[in-house]
Amino acid sequence: MVVAIVCILSAVGYASIIAIDIPTLRNRRMAKLVTIITGVGALSAAYTLMVQGGPRLNLPKWSTWVGVVFLVAGGILVIYSAWLEIPLAVARVARSSANDSREWTGNTFRGGTYALCRHPGLLWMTVCLTGLVLVTDLAPVAYLALGWFGLDLLVITVQDRVIFPNMLKGYTEYRQTTPFIIPNRNSVRAILNQNTQ
Repeated sequence: MVVAIVCILSAVGYASIIAIDIPTLRNRRMAKLVTIITGVGALSAAYTLMVQGGPRLNLPKWSTWVGVVFLVAGGILVIYSAWLEIPLAVARVARSSANDSREWTGNTFRGGTYALCRHPGLLWMTVCLTGLVLVTDLAPVAYLALGWFGLDLLVITVQDRVIFPNMLKGYTEYRQTTPFIIPNRNSVRAILNQNTQ
């Protein structure tokens, strides 16, 4: 029964993540806030249910500290890439009144961590989920992390193929020049070059 509830809560959480794009398109801040709270709340409830116990993975003691580093670093990077980076860039461009062509094409942001890959949030979420598994040392959390990774991959695939090409000008070109999830030599070079200029 708990597994079914966790699956439902996870599905609601990730459906809310996709649904965030709808109020964003229509500039409805309150609807966006409600969607975010619903998603984070559902995922938090699912996690809370999964950490109640279950078989241990019996990982070495040192892995807990590695997990803490992964959890904190991954969490900070998820928050930065998903919620802070683009609004901060928009504010910077508005202040300077200069549109930096290296970062923007239409309204597709190509700078910062988005020069590395089109969905850096999945990279950071993977680091964060790995840290969560290492810290808790629980098999149910490992299963939850794998499920969440799969749901996140599904969400970004829908965003990448359906939502963003219709929502953001220049996204089709961005797809041709920037890798989906796994950075390549050119994308690593692009992010290093922007940080040295």
